[in-house]
Amino acid sequence: MKKIAYGILLLMMLVEGVLAAPSPIARFKYEDAEAAFAKQDYQTALKKLDEAEQEFGKINPPILHLRIMTRHELVKGARVLDFDNLERLQAETRQYMKEYGNLDAVRDQVREVYRVMEELRQYPTRKEHQARLDAEARARQAEAEETRKRIEELQRTCPLCFPEMVAIPGKGYEIGKYEVTQGQWEAIMGSNPSVYRGDDNRPVESVSWDDVQRYLESLNKLVGKQYRLPTEDEWETACYAGRQTTYCGGDNVKAVAWWRGMFFLNDSDQPIAVGQKQPNGFGLHDMTGNVAEWVEDCYEESCANRAIRGGSFAEPGTRRLMADNRMAAERKSRYHSVGFRIVRTLTTE
Repeated sequence: MKKIAYGILLLMMLVEGVLAAPSPIARFKYEDAEAAFAKQDYQTALKKLDEAEQEFGKINPPILHLRIMTRHELVKGARVLDFDNLERLQAETRQYMKEYGNLDAVRDQVREVYRVMEELRQYPTRKEHQARLDAEARARQAEAEETRKRIEELQRTCPLCFPEMVAIPGKGYEIGKYEVTQGQWEAIMGSNPSVYRGDDNRPVESVSWDDVQRYLESLNKLVGKQYRLPTEDEWETACYAGRQTTYCGGDNVKAVAWWRGMFFLNDSDQPIAVGQKQPNGFGLHDMTGNVAEWVEDCYEESCANRAIRGGSFAEPGTRRLMADNRMAAERKSRYHSVGFRIVRTLTTE
């Protein structure tokens, strides 16, 4: 905004008979509005202009000009188009040009108002804007319906593409009821990297942390959701299920965990189909034993290594099976005893 000294501008208009002499209060109010405008406090500027106009007793060029410049800044800076302000601004620019467009005393201000008028041509009318919003809403509805039909068909043809999940009470996320199986991995990735095959319901293993990220990217793209690995905090919350137990699901390791033990005296020397052991209090299986599980977190501030929780079938003793035990491995490494389960943040939509 090109600024002209208030006193000079008023003097020019007084000489030309455009204005009567203003009161000192009106002049102070106007100067306060100018100061607020300079500080980008546009609401205060408008308020002071209203007060100045009341003191003048009628509208005049300096007040209307500064009001136009102020409202223009509000319209430009609005995140959402404010049609009330826009329409007021359009009316004010038309009024200014009609009343004062031919006054030599305000020629520079007339030019500024004219530029604002030209810029306002780019804005849609309220009706045009609503029509665009309605069209966008119809397009979103059509897209949502198309997605719904695609997902329904995918659920019919690829049930393994939709892991069974359990919502964790009060925590805003859900976690896989079981470890991701070999069948689920193959349904998404087209191959099975596991060492211990023979049953698609066995947990997938021999996958690195980086491999898991590729699986999640493909799964999310296919089903339109946002699955990911759990953080360690999320994994522990799901593991304990509200009770501080030695293992995930209780204090009796053989009840909740599939593991071989020293000299293979216990269950197995290889993973078995998920869900064979007692679940924990949230209904989650195999969080202890079967295969250990990658989680999202970096380990000891080194993101080249990622944390692993839960222990596996291959443990000779029980220490690594304990709920509070932490392990780690290089994110690119693959082990026949390490797999994963997934989580998804729940939204309110």
